[in-house]
Amino acid sequence: KTAYEIPKRDWSSDVCSSDLPPPPPPPAPAPKVTPSHLFVDALLGGERRVRPANFTEDKFTEYSQGAGLVGFKLGVAQKFDNNWEVAGTIGTGIMFNIPTDVVNESTVFVEGEVNKYFPAWRNLFVGSGASWWDLTRDRTRTFAWPLRFGVQLNHNAKHPIFALGEGRWYLDHATHLGTHYQAWGGVRIHFNN
Repeated sequence: KTAYEIPKRDWSSDVCSSDLPPPPPPPAPAPKVTPSHLFVDALLGGERRVRPANFTEDKFTEYSQGAGLVGFKLGVAQKFDNNWEVAGTIGTGIMFNIPTDVVNESTVFVEGEVNKYFPAWRNLFVGSGASWWDLTRDRTRTFAWPLRFGVQLNHNAKHPIFALGEGRWYLDHATHLGTHYQAWGGVRIHFNN
């Protein structure tokens, strides 16, 4: 007889549930990557600044000068569940110029960052904050207003790497935006545990 022909009350089984093998264990959870608060930036770009008169260099009035910059930053960040991030950084901009008759001074700076991440768009982030630029020289020390963006290059990686772009408007000559700015680009690497 087929199963359709056997009344339900006649169905029986020779197999007990104790004879069945145990169900397989659930898969082990993926190792959790704990976000670290530490990150580093490596950057290349330049600046254009209005510089004060300097009689030792035969510069008798304020003058504008462009220069290349290689930058390095070390930062500590706290990212929140709502995809906002607050960070603090310290860094240096190493100036390079080919002509020898121009100012060739490097800078040290500190910065506060506020960034917003957009996970749906390759973990893009945009941000701003405040910079205190040229801490080691009182002639050119100034506050600056930074803008930044980043796009994650390696998804699901232990150490996220972002393509990074930044620009700053030096505020000691706030009306001279065309001759008083800085921009650079590079990478940001977050170190996760």
